[in-house]
Amino acid sequence: MINYSYVNNKVKLRLESLEHKDLEQRNTLGYESVENGVILPWKETGDNLATGGVLQPDGQFVISSANEDTHLYKGAETEECAVERNETVIYIGNMIPVWGHSITDNLKKIWFLKTGEGMSLLKKGVRLVYIIQFGRKIPHYMKDLLAMADVPISLVEEINVPTRFKRIIIPDNAIAINDGLRYYHRAYMETIEMIVQKVDSKYSVKEGIGKIYFTRTKLTSNRDKGEVDLEHVFSELGYSIISPEQHDLVEQIGMLRNCEVFATTEGSISHSAIFCRPNTNVIILRKADWVNKYQIMINQAANLDVTYIDAHHSVRNNKSQPWAGPFYLCVTSYLEKFVGHKIPRKPLWLRKDWLWYYFGKYKVAHMLNSVIHRIFLN
Repeated sequence: MINYSYVNNKVKLRLESLEHKDLEQRNTLGYESVENGVILPWKETGDNLATGGVLQPDGQFVISSANEDTHLYKGAETEECAVERNETVIYIGNMIPVWGHSITDNLKKIWFLKTGEGMSLLKKGVRLVYIIQFGRKIPHYMKDLLAMADVPISLVEEINVPTRFKRIIIPDNAIAINDGLRYYHRAYMETIEMIVQKVDSKYSVKEGIGKIYFTRTKLTSNRDKGEVDLEHVFSELGYSIISPEQHDLVEQIGMLRNCEVFATTEGSISHSAIFCRPNTNVIILRKADWVNKYQIMINQAANLDVTYIDAHHSVRNNKSQPWAGPFYLCVTSYLEKFVGHKIPRKPLWLRKDWLWYYFGKYKVAHMLNSVIHRIFLN
């Protein structure tokens, strides 16, 4: 069930149009086997595309080796193979070192390891290889997630130079993209279930986690401004304010598994709701006027009861990539409607953080210098 009572009408119509779409894939998943194929690592192209993947011997790109359908490798024909390895490997993906992708896209090929052929290959010591974007190392939480999904970490290896293998096995994706929407396969949810089973067996339920609010205010990101005011509102409503990065994965997921209500801002952090039990009440505070398609998929896949609330005045977020921010979070009339009463707050034009957000800190500094110059030097 989705509640749209606290969003603007334009967004409400958009969300309603997506709510009843069946986002479950029911095809039979398989895999592609590439003989003498080449795995290409991520490479900066300058056009903001997430590059890298698997090439056939003739240089043809294997589409299922990309992370998203528009993120294809460019200039593959100019690459020279640096390493030759006479072995079979299982390609588990083009990893994105971001939390939201770690619990969605980065897990979409793991289903294969539980098939008869997958388990047989693992018994033979076949290595699991991946590439990773932005030139980073795999985050520690990603390794922990893979281990919780029964992936043998000792067999996992990053490919960071163009490498030719005797055989590359590329499992189909258990999360697919079609017309901009994300579709999940039951096999993806089975991977999630493996993770939560581990958590359920280890997590000791603590008192006082009935209502939780996951915050991003302790992160170093500069994309979000103003969330501290939302924290205050939900603290007054009796929510426990939690910085998830300060807890290990078992604790993070355990709290989600055992809470009655989970509130947070929209984006990677709200994708954590995939771990909630069915029919958990989830409150998603929208950070901009766009619809996060991953969240739509997660709401349906996890069978959640979701309430969306417009809690922003993000007039400067990137229009071509609205997920990139910057965002300005604040108390709105929609949030007041949800709470049921007026919430004291300053007008935006009297808020230093809003001026910093709207004009940019350098513009603000320049403006203040100009005012001082006019007052004292003219």
